[in-house]
Formats: sequence, structure tokens, C-alpha cells
Amino acid sequence: MLKNQPHNSNPNYDIREYKRSLREKYKKIRAAIPDEERAAKNAAIAERFLRLHQYQSCRTLLIYVSIGTEADTLELIRSALADGKRVAVPKSYPQTRQMRFFSINSADELAPGVYGVPEPDETLCEQITDFDRCLCVVPALTTFRATAWATARATTTAFSTISPAILLG
Repeated sequence: MLKNQPHNSNPNYDIREYKRSLREKYKKIRAAIPDEERAAKNAAIAERFLRLHQYQSCRTLLIYVSIGTEADTLELIRSALADGKRVAVPKSYPQTRQMRFFSINSADELAPGVYGVPEPDETLCEQITDFDRCLCVVPALTTFRATAWATARATTTAFSTISPAILLG
């Protein structure tokens, strides 16, 4: 068992409540970060990410669009486009619990989607079906393995249909 992961031998135990409480806890922690510190952390994340050999060698970047206090992915998107990479962001289909990736050329091709998260406009963007040499950035609530396991598992499962891609998150 991972540290901080609840132990419950009840076969009907639903981890969704535990995950919800973790999301709330870490959203509050992130919200308390002063704007200047947040900007510095976002710059450090972008600088480190853009130096990764996985990023340097990928042809396509699959990446979520950040909202609220999440690490800023819009800067990563702009940098990838400037570097000549194909950038694709997910569009959610809650009725089927699926995601599809659509290539974008700028953030202007995004519109509020499910839960207010910016998503690609299907009428403007091409669906990605070739995942060769892709790097996929998945959202992770925290860098602590135990809580990341609990909160990112469903997201990773949704992204797992792109098997040949390298997943980071």
C-alpha cells in the first residue's frame, strides 16, 4: 500500500471521495501560492520541460489545457508551436467517457468545453489518429506519488488509448 493511500478492505469502497478530498486539499494549497512565486514556478517548469530529450525528439505534443491554479500549459503550447511541433489537445466526450485529440495551430482555436476546460473546436481542428513520436502530458494534482496515483489514474486510463506515446504527468 502506498503512503497516504486509504486502506479499506471493503470491496464496495469507492475511491472517488478520497480523490475528491485530495483535489480540494491541493487546490487550496496551490491557491495560496503568491502570484509572483507561481509565475516563477511556471517558468521553471516550462524551462525544464522544454529541455527534456523526450520533448526535443517528439514530433507531436499531446497536452491538456490548464485552468485555474494548474501549472501553466499555455506557455508550453506556444513554445511547441514555435518549435514547429504538432500540438494536440483533448476534447472530452462525457457521455462515452472518451477523449479525442485535435491538432491546434493557436489557442484561438479553443473554446470552453466540459467543466469549462478549453477544448478544440472540432469544426476548425483535425482529429489526431497517428500517435507516432508523441509525447503526452497528463495532468497530475501533485508530485507526491501516493496522491498522484490516486488522482491521475483515471486520467491516465483515458489517455492510455494512445499507447505508443510517452506519457508525462
